[in-house]
Amino acid sequence: MLWDWQATYFEPEPDNAAGGGWVRLGVAWYDQGFFDDRRDAAFGVLHRVIYDRIGLTDKDITVTHWSRVPEIISAA
Repeated sequence: MLWDWQATYFEPEPDNAAGGGWVRLGVAWYDQGFFDDRRDAAFGVLHRVIYDRIGLTDKDITVTHWSRVPEIISAA
C-alpha cells in the first residue's frame, strides 16, 4: 500500500445558513516517490470535475502537506 486514508470529517461553518463548511481529509503516504508524483492530485481533472459539481474553484481548495521525520534510534 503506497497511501491510506487516515481520517475524513466534515467541520460545519457555524454562520453558513446553507449548511456549508470544511471537509478535512487525512492521507498517509508511505512511499516518497509516489507522494512526489501524486502530491497535487487534489487539483487534477477528476477532482476538478467534483469541485465543479459542488460549485468550488481551485481558490476554494487548500492543501497542506506535513512530513513526519522518522525517529532515529542510536545504539549507545
